[in-house]
Amino acid sequence: MPGERAGPVLVDTSADAAGYFVLEELVPVGEPFLLVVRSGRFRRATVQTIPAASACTTVELPVLVEDGNPTRLPRDLDDGLAAHIPRFAVATGEYDASECLLDVIGIDRELFGHPSDDSARVHLYRDNGAWSPAARACQQCASTTSAAARSCRELNCGGPEISDRTAFIAAQAHDVLFGTGARAPEYDAVIVGCRGDLSGAPGTASRERLRRYLNRGGQITAMHFADTWITNGDSSYDPEAPLATGTNAAVSYAAPRAGNFDGIGRIDATRPQASPHINRFLTWALAAGVVSDPDDPTFPISEPRSRAVTLGPHTHEYVHCEEGNCTATPAPDMRRPHLVAFDTPYGAPVDAACGRAIYVGYHTVGGSAAFVFPQHCVGALAEEDRSLLYPLLDAPPCAAAPLEPPVCSPSTTCAPGVCTPQPDGCGNVIPCDPC
Repeated sequence: MPGERAGPVLVDTSADAAGYFVLEELVPVGEPFLLVVRSGRFRRATVQTIPAASACTTVELPVLVEDGNPTRLPRDLDDGLAAHIPRFAVATGEYDASECLLDVIGIDRELFGHPSDDSARVHLYRDNGAWSPAARACQQCASTTSAAARSCRELNCGGPEISDRTAFIAAQAHDVLFGTGARAPEYDAVIVGCRGDLSGAPGTASRERLRRYLNRGGQITAMHFADTWITNGDSSYDPEAPLATGTNAAVSYAAPRAGNFDGIGRIDATRPQASPHINRFLTWALAAGVVSDPDDPTFPISEPRSRAVTLGPHTHEYVHCEEGNCTATPAPDMRRPHLVAFDTPYGAPVDAACGRAIYVGYHTVGGSAAFVFPQHCVGALAEEDRSLLYPLLDAPPCAAAPLEPPVCSPSTTCAPGVCTPQPDGCGNVIPCDPC
């Protein structure tokens, strides 16, 4: 009904919500209103107007980007009103290219960059995986000359003006995240790609910083062998010392079966430690094409290599592997959890757990060792890759709260000849003069 409600309409797809929705709030017709779409720390607001002729009817919003879908998330910080994209740090590993997942969901490639780029929202750190373009250009310069003090531009290598190439390359090493001068607290989420072995684990001091980052509300996604980043400390939760809480009790790990083999991933709400949100996850997976049959929600996994064997009491499963070689001898225990998550501090009450760790037991998007972003981010995503978009768009339970509400600019004048109070477009009314 005209003027019935004109305030901001918030659609929150965070936490236990699916990645799509039906807008059921009462909205005004013939008057602009603010539509705010949020998922985790992603947020985009747009001004919408439902035609007056559509009063008391069902109005379907466009779903394609090219048709102006107002329910999508932002691609850059100028995409819509009050657009917000969380800050990611990605430690690139040789055996998967998880950085490409952030590219595929639509974040503008101009927002990916070297850790020195303050304008980037996704900083690419390197273990033994893909390079950021600037770091690769500088590294190639460094490998062809001994003039260490000269800049990449002076050497005509196409890189930025860098006075100290050695420091520039070192600044994107993955151990900078939790090493001396740790940068991890600058990021909403850290993603650690699989390097192919266990040698990339943080050192003792770095592990303490990592625990504090997680227990303060940070988020880490660890791929395959990167479980060494989230197996960290034995201390149980103590409300008097929450930052010291360890994560060793969250998951127990063992060596995966060697070799390349195929398996079937299943989303199963009947498993003993299925996520409380697994039905929402399934709804999203059906819409995203991860699975096609709600009665048999399975998808192929090309390399089911999970090291996760048993889950702690506060750890939740989204996907496990079955069939194919996941159940073949000599490794019957390969029917393991392959996508799990737990909130941190581990074992804390719900209202005190604001961080999250996610473990993924299969590789994604292919290897990335010799590539420079984004040359390897091509082609359609397989189902196993798409299954990871949900946790990447989600956020720890307290993470979305600090976002300030979007600013709405209310109208302050009444239309000529208007004799009754009119909505100002931001949830209030303008007391127009009586006729």
